[in-house]
Amino acid sequence: MRVFSNLRNFVLLCLLYSNVSASPENDYEANPDGTLHITFVGSQFYPPLEWTNSNNKPDGFITDLRYAMFENTNDQIETRLMKWEDAINSVLDGSADAMAMIPSEERLEFFDFTQPFYYVSHGIFVNSEGTKYERLIDLKGRKVAMVKSAFALSNIDKFDYDIQIVPVDTELECLLVVEEKVADVCIEVTLSSNALIEDNNLNLEMSGPSFWPQPYVFGVKKGNELVLNKLKTQLAKTYVDGSYHDVYEKWEDRLETNSQNFWTSMQHLSWLVLGLSVAICFFLLANRFLRKKIAEKTSELEEELANSRLLQEQNTYNYNYDHTTDLLNRRAFFEVLDCRLNRHLKEKEPLYVVAIRLTNFVSVISVFGYNSAMDIAVNVSNKLKQFDKSIASYFGSGVFVISLYSKQAIDELVQTFSNYLDSNYEQIEPLPVFGVSDLDEQLESKVMDSSELVRRAITAMSYAEQKRVNLFCYSKEIEPDSRNIKLLNDYQKVGCQQFLLHYQPQVDINSGVITHVEALIRWEHPKYGMVPPYLFIPLLEESGNITAVTRWVLQEVILFINASKSTADNITFSINITTRDLVDENFVSFVKDAVKDLRPNSIIFEVTETELVEETDKAKKVMEELEELGVSCAVDDYGTGYSSLSYLHELSVNEIKLDRSLILNLNQNDRALKIVDSTIKLAHALGLKVVAEGVEDMDIYETLALLKCDRIQGYLISKPVPEHEIKKLLGVAWQEEMVS
Repeated sequence: MRVFSNLRNFVLLCLLYSNVSASPENDYEANPDGTLHITFVGSQFYPPLEWTNSNNKPDGFITDLRYAMFENTNDQIETRLMKWEDAINSVLDGSADAMAMIPSEERLEFFDFTQPFYYVSHGIFVNSEGTKYERLIDLKGRKVAMVKSAFALSNIDKFDYDIQIVPVDTELECLLVVEEKVADVCIEVTLSSNALIEDNNLNLEMSGPSFWPQPYVFGVKKGNELVLNKLKTQLAKTYVDGSYHDVYEKWEDRLETNSQNFWTSMQHLSWLVLGLSVAICFFLLANRFLRKKIAEKTSELEEELANSRLLQEQNTYNYNYDHTTDLLNRRAFFEVLDCRLNRHLKEKEPLYVVAIRLTNFVSVISVFGYNSAMDIAVNVSNKLKQFDKSIASYFGSGVFVISLYSKQAIDELVQTFSNYLDSNYEQIEPLPVFGVSDLDEQLESKVMDSSELVRRAITAMSYAEQKRVNLFCYSKEIEPDSRNIKLLNDYQKVGCQQFLLHYQPQVDINSGVITHVEALIRWEHPKYGMVPPYLFIPLLEESGNITAVTRWVLQEVILFINASKSTADNITFSINITTRDLVDENFVSFVKDAVKDLRPNSIIFEVTETELVEETDKAKKVMEELEELGVSCAVDDYGTGYSSLSYLHELSVNEIKLDRSLILNLNQNDRALKIVDSTIKLAHALGLKVVAEGVEDMDIYETLALLKCDRIQGYLISKPVPEHEIKKLLGVAWQEEMVS
């Protein structure tokens, strides 16, 4: 059934897609950059097509389809769900732009429509213990509930059924008035009504077969050609790129469910038996027709298999490549480089890794925006693809890494970048620096892997930028601190055995009680003593070992929680993670196993703002999966990057943590005060909690309280302390702890 249903929709869309053509623009205008901001509205009681879920957010097949239509565009969309009549009026008065609806002659006077994307039918819904009405003509003299401004209400007027109409505001209310016996029946869409009956455990059922089969389209206000053509184009593209199939497949179980009562099912079964009997009688005549249908079915299945193969290829591509630059992502690059490295070590052949940083990348973002900077990154990636037998990767933040086989290739690479890269912005010329790691000089080393080779190239690149030279080759002398090599080497030997955790409490400003604790890693080194994290965390990130450390921290925190049930039962523990953790394919499954015995919201992961901006697309899915596990996410060091709160609505983020640089001079810097005040208000408007770190005196504490900051963290409360000391603070009001 799914194949025929999809094919039916696809054929009709192909026929109507030809209607997408340029039309004169009306009063609705695009943004200066040519993008649109489209506000969709719809019904809040229309599952599984669209409804407001338990989190008070839009959900459903139509909601997902809208976002799929605009996933790869720069257009901005938003969805508001409300009463059906209010939704109709909001499009007509211009406060909204589009909505999904059934087209009709009456609506054609006020709306323009896209091509259909789904089909629905209507049914008669009655009390399960009351009278059954199989046909509309049986409703003569009965009280019939229908939603205001709905298709059913306008369509019933075409027939003289002599019924008493009971108008209601929502689809759910239409069913409720029948259960409460205010009305005899409700006429509504079968799919959504059956879903509402099941979700709300109503004692109702559909009486008789469905009727009024109708297409479902997107409608815009008459004359709004700019939005109409955009919707037609994007809807058609969902069939071309397969995203409609993906959305439909997600909701397939609910879209193709058609619950029926026992007696109706028996009636349909009797008709089926009769149909089969007739088919047997005319078997010889129908044999040729059936063979033709089987051939058509086979062709459709072959087409679905081909589409499935294309989807698998696309998934493989997404797993291994950066979708913006079309270069290998970091994970895939390290895997391929490891294979090449092993071969070159055995055959004692030279191998070079070159790290490239666009030194003006951040400046381009600040002046022209992130998209402009990514245009430059795409130009650079196109240059890198021209080098035969090389592999290249985009590491983010304007950093590229490429492996080459000869010094001549390095010279050609530098010469290529000495020429203008044809950026779209004539006043901008990318300014690269190069760092080279030479395997040819490291063949005597017995410990060499791709992460170390890349680390050395990046070290040389950073040194070149620091010294303001174009290119530098790695040597041990440029290591910023010889202790770093020792630390990294020691970690390779002992792993996390010398690590320990300190804990710094966070106080809820309203209650004055310690409600959260941040776990902070320390390295108790036998030679260097207590090593602060800012010295060794960057080393572990560059070498690719940070994911193992993150897992160790999570396990240690869980052990602490389980050992401190009496005091830590209502405490939430914050753990810092990196984007390397977010893109690790096994991270979510590890977390799922680790937190399975914890209460929800015992753990919150903190990710720095800059890393989230760089990896928004990759982080989004992982953060949603973590939220399903009861693990929250927070933005750490907010205010240090070059972004705003605007990207947070796309991510499953529960709170932001203001950087200490905004807090230290809060009472002496009026500008910092205004920034913190506006950030707290906007975050609260988005439903986010706000934490201020670096609070060191009562004046700042009181100011943050006036600004309605949610929690504070800093030396005013407590410095990071070992496990046995933090236990004493848990369960005690902060003010009481100060007095004691």
